[in-house]
Parts: sequence; C-alpha cells; structure tokens
Amino acid sequence: MARPPLPVFATAADALALMWRHLVPAILLTVVITVPVEWAVEVAGLRRGGDNPLALLLATLISVAATAWLAAAYLRIVAVREAGGTVGLATALFEQLDCLPWLLLNLIAVTVALLAAMAVVGGVAAATVTTLLPLGLLHDPSAVGLALLLLLLVFGGGGAVWIGSLAVRWSLVTPVVVLEGRRWGLERSSDLTRGRRWRCMQVMAVVGTVLTVPTILLLAVAVGAGDDGEIVRSLTTGGGPATQALFGLTGLLFANTGYRLLTLLAGGDADAAERETATATADNPALHVVEVEANRGDDPGAATDEAAGVGGHEADEAAEPPAEGAADGDADEDHELSHAPPYDQPADDLNADRPEFR
Repeated sequence: MARPPLPVFATAADALALMWRHLVPAILLTVVITVPVEWAVEVAGLRRGGDNPLALLLATLISVAATAWLAAAYLRIVAVREAGGTVGLATALFEQLDCLPWLLLNLIAVTVALLAAMAVVGGVAAATVTTLLPLGLLHDPSAVGLALLLLLLVFGGGGAVWIGSLAVRWSLVTPVVVLEGRRWGLERSSDLTRGRRWRCMQVMAVVGTVLTVPTILLLAVAVGAGDDGEIVRSLTTGGGPATQALFGLTGLLFANTGYRLLTLLAGGDADAAERETATATADNPALHVVEVEANRGDDPGAATDEAAGVGGHEADEAAEPPAEGAADGDADEDHELSHAPPYDQPADDLNADRPEFR
C-alpha cells in the first residue's frame, strides 16, 4: 500500500502550534507534579549519593515514572481539547494511572534496546582496535590518528544513524499506548513509521531545535549573570530541581510532536486503505455489483441508478429486480453473496491480522 508523503516543515509547524495552544496545561503539570517531586528527591539527597549508586538509581526511576505519568496525562488533555472537549488536570492524571505500568514497561524496553545498540557499536569499535594492535598497524602516530578518524567516521557516524533510526522507530510508543489503549506499542510504532522514518527524524530535529533555543538562552543568561544561587548551579551543573523541571516541561511540549505524527500517520494509513478499496471496486465491476446488492436491501429498484455506472452484463444483473416467486427463496442467498469475502478467503482469516483498537 502506497503511503502519502509526510511534509516535514508543515508537520513541524503543526506540532509547534499544538505546543502553543496547550502551553498552559504543560506549565501547570510541571508546577504541580514535577517541581514538588524533584524538590523531594533533592531534599532526600538521592542525587547527591556519590557513594550510593542505588540512591541515584532510585532518583532516576522516580523522575522517569513522574515524567511518563505527566506525558500520558498531557497527551490525554491534548487529545480531548483538540476534539473540542475539556478535561481537568486531576481527571487526566487519575485516568492515566491504568496505563502507566504498561507505558513504563514499553519505555524500559526501548531504553534497553537502545543501550544494547550502543553497546554493539562500542563493541565493534573496540574489537577493531584490538585487531589492529597486534598487527602493528597502530605503532605509527600518523596511523593512530588516521585509524581514530576512520573509527569516528564509520562507527560514530554510522552508529549514530543506526541508533537514531531505532529511536525514531519506537518514538510513537507513548502516544500509541496512551491514545490507542495498547499494552505494547513497539510493533505499532514500528509499523506507523515504516517507510517514513527519515522524514519523522527530520520533523523531530526541527521541533527539537526550536525547543532547544530557549533552553540555551536561559543557560547563557544564568552563566552570564554570575550568580551563585541554587537555581544557577542547578541549571549549569544539571540534576537539580530546576534542571529537571525545565527538562520535564520541554519533554511535555515535545510530546505534541508524537501526537501530531500519530494522527497524521494513522490517519494517512486509513485514508490510503479507503482509496485502495475504492480503486479495487472501480477496477472490478463484480465487486461493485456485490456492493450494490449489499446496499439494496428490500428495495430492488434502488440498485438501478447505482448500477448504471457498471456497464455490461453486470449492470443488467444489478439493475434487474428479482422474480416475484424467488424473492423469499433467494433472500438468504443474496445475503450470503453480499457478505462473502473476496477471493474465496474465509471470513475469519480477513480479520486475523487486523490490529485491535481499544
């Protein structure tokens, strides 16, 4: 099935417009949830436990869980408001508690897969270096520099592209789990982005660049002010409540990109399927006759005008009303014909691979 092209800048502009329209809920969720949670983590000293990696791991898990919960609630708010409805912050947060465990499992699976890909790239680079060392190819300083440059270009550039493609492949996991109600969204995200991952990556790069500019400006102002306050130290060193709140707000706004891509890609697939069905019906008059028979119901004369565009023997059959004596006897047969699957395929097999929308 041919998929329509994805306009990069138009899609990025739509995502940015969504961010502006739903900026207030993102700010409120950050203030109400992210700031208190990160402040509690900071007060507990979990991020300062240099000798206790478990404390740092616990702090990271708390931040990830809070971020995922807020992203789910924010996507719910955006979807409802875009549909013309309203939903409160507390309602959205409470509703997304059900999908939060599955969302966390999906995000953990994506993280593990990306880390494994990074390990593969690093392992290949290390294996290459250890192979060249016994051969004496790296004894010359110039050869060492050339080898490092080649490693940077091949494994750095190629590895970054591969890992980036994997990240884009599963970039719609959160909106798929939240908005489509799926427990596992990796396969669905992969299907939606297949054939359009490069354009999706471009859209995310454009939106990410626009979101990064205010952050860089804020950091520049904080560094230029030369203040030794807690907020400045948090912004410049990372890991403090101010940094986590800023990153949390940026992540919520960036979630609009996933929402827009999901609506475009899922809607585009539906439209393409409808166009393919319409084309198949137009190219095959027999399928059109079946459709006319199915829509005719108890009024045999209703098919006359519809069958005019079919032409040939099929048009005569579609336009011809049934005989008086055969109306009752052929009712069950006509019903079976109108609902028969094409190409003699069992009806159960037609829905075997259809995704279940819940």
